[in-house]
Amino acid sequence: MVTTAIRAVARRMRHTVQVPHDPGTHVVTTCEECGERFEITHAPEPAAEALAHRQAKWLTQQFTWDHIQETRHRGTILLPPL
Repeated sequence: MVTTAIRAVARRMRHTVQVPHDPGTHVVTTCEECGERFEITHAPEPAAEALAHRQAKWLTQQFTWDHIQETRHRGTILLPPL
């Protein structure tokens, strides 16, 4: 039996307005410290939206850790399959 976990990547958004071109779930989260915005994108699946919101919460904790460590946020962040 093969199980496939939904893996996602958060990508830094530019300061201009970006409109997603592909169908699916798009969740945008912002670092409260520096204001950088990241988008989490999943393929259109029933559980994808709930997963994307959980990953966004995880990502905000990573932002805090980056600022504590005084490191820049990476442009692409591999998200856990929570």
